[in-house]
Amino acid sequence: MKERVALTPKSERSRERILQAALSLFAERGFQGTTMRDIAGRAEVSLGLTYRYFARKEDLAVALYEEMSEALLFQAQNLYGGTIGERFGVLMRASIEHLEAHRGAFLALAARAFDPADDIGVLGSATATIRERARAGMSALVDGADDAPAGPQERADLADALYTADLLLVLIWTQDKDPERRATHDAIAAAVELVGAARPLLATFFGASTLARVAGVAGRLGIGRRAE
Repeated sequence: MKERVALTPKSERSRERILQAALSLFAERGFQGTTMRDIAGRAEVSLGLTYRYFARKEDLAVALYEEMSEALLFQAQNLYGGTIGERFGVLMRASIEHLEAHRGAFLALAARAFDPADDIGVLGSATATIRERARAGMSALVDGADDAPAGPQERADLADALYTADLLLVLIWTQDKDPERRATHDAIAAAVELVGAARPLLATFFGASTLARVAGVAGRLGIGRRAE
């Protein structure tokens, strides 16, 4: 993906119009069924201008993921008080609400998003900075909590574990066909309860070592920091 540079307000509006046109077409026709020419036509701009902002169709998918990670980071940095579990619940409900606005496009991209060999996948090379932003959001969630662990390593491990839970909840959301997403919201509620119940255990050797193992698994998958 091309490196983002500062744009004029007019250019930013053009870029956003192209992105929204692409997301609409992805939802209607699927990712493979949409061409850059289709996107330019829907956005009512030239094909050359479309390529100026997005060098390839995949860059539009990454732009969607960037928007989502930026929203997550902003929300995490603006949480007010509460326990880790409570803050995680607020953040995940807000994240799912944001995902709903782009559900059709996101589902059209899901096969590639969860392909470990795809560079625009969740763990792909083109999404590395997006993962860093999401981790920063989870770190902000943990660091600002009333019951945040005292040690920096424990806080980092917990943030990575929560990021892993975030991805699992998003996966559940992609498979939740109920318009009210009851399975998704039940899963979030269960995760919040689990975090709340497990938090006191983190002060024990068993709890800390188990958390470190979870963070290590996340690191080996490219989600967390321990094995990177």
